[in-house]
Amino acid sequence: MAACLDSLNKLDYPRDKFEIIIVDNGSTDASLDIAGQYEVQIYQHPRVKVGAVRNYGVTKAKGELVVFIDSDCVAEPDWLHRGVASLGERYKAVGGLYLLREHPAWIERYWILKSTRDFTYQTTFVGGCIFIWRDIFNSLGGFDEAMSAGEDTDITQRLKSSGHEINIDPQLSVVHLGYPVTIGSFIKRQMWHSENYYQNFRAALGDKVFLLTNAFMLGFILVLSSPLLGSFSLLTGVLLFATSPLALSAKRILRYKAGDIGVSGMVSVYLVDMLYLVGRVFGALRSLRKAIASGPDQKSTRR
Repeated sequence: MAACLDSLNKLDYPRDKFEIIIVDNGSTDASLDIAGQYEVQIYQHPRVKVGAVRNYGVTKAKGELVVFIDSDCVAEPDWLHRGVASLGERYKAVGGLYLLREHPAWIERYWILKSTRDFTYQTTFVGGCIFIWRDIFNSLGGFDEAMSAGEDTDITQRLKSSGHEINIDPQLSVVHLGYPVTIGSFIKRQMWHSENYYQNFRAALGDKVFLLTNAFMLGFILVLSSPLLGSFSLLTGVLLFATSPLALSAKRILRYKAGDIGVSGMVSVYLVDMLYLVGRVFGALRSLRKAIASGPDQKSTRR
């Protein structure tokens, strides 16, 4: 929190031309005490998901342009100036990427293979770095408040479907301090990201990661079932179990243009992707349990 607010205080933009709004959704650490030391507006909106937090902040904003940054992100001094200048007749929303901190942990390094402002390696917004005109945001109904994660991807898709041209500019990127640095926290985050899979089943079917998650899970089930189903089950299960993270690794290495990481680096990427799918499977199972209890494909909730 402090690093984020310090960076916002150093923006090279007239301070009387923007406001900083913090929405706390029930933090149990010292976030509110830290925020109280800065010139900011603080609101509390507890026990809601991230989309509702962002939407609530917009209702408190005064300007025609709304900008989203997360408390674990750090912006460059020219970030706001660049973002405002990027909007115009052509682009109705712009954003940047998440960059690694200096000296990242092993799991950060091999999850985010490139940390650069030189090229764009993604096609959707990240929630902690979005600039959007308020009227456009409101016309879309804001972020989906039912989603535990992926609300940034969802609003990107709705912007495009509505005919609004967007731009992801690596020069608008922010340093993300919130990447998991331990195996346990990494798996836990992937569980969180996948806990809505079966509630939004139709949308999930278009997600390649969802398909890989299910292939990985099926492989594990077939391996466990091989004493009953025989060697074919074992062979198929091992093949699915091994190739699912391999497919993800190949995709990420190509996407990040990271073919120069060497054999040991590729092994590390594969291990990270194995952990990634383990977390996604646990989250998917949690989602499946909730879907069975309440019915699949529940309607999304927006403002």
